[in-house]
Parts: sequence; C-alpha cells; structure tokens
Amino acid sequence: MQITSEVNWGLEDFGAMGLMLIVAGLLMEASSRVTNTTLQTGLGVSFIILAFFAVWAELAVGIF
Repeated sequence: MQITSEVNWGLEDFGAMGLMLIVAGLLMEASSRVTNTTLQTGLGVSFIILAFFAVWAELAVGIF
C-alpha cells in the first residue's frame, strides 16, 4: 500500500491473513506432534501448506 494505491487492504484483510497464518502454524505443530514418522509429518505439513495457498489465492483473486 505504500508503493502503489492499487492495493487497498483494510483492517479485516490484515486480520484474516493473521488468522490464517496462526491457524496454519498451529495445524503444522499439531501435525508434527500427532504423526509418528517423518514421512507422515511431511505429508501433513505439505497438505496444510497447499490448503493455505489455495485459500489465500481464492481470497486474493478468486481462482475457483
């Protein structure tokens, strides 16, 4: 928003992104504690990251 006026984020946008980051981080932590092997942890974290980016892209530009 400091570089161009085309970006118009409000307080709710920053709150939504903060909430998404917190939830993704907590889910990754839970995934690493619940799973038994490194492979399971990696798959769980990969799925969480993929879901995070899918939600982020949908909220940003509406790809779906």
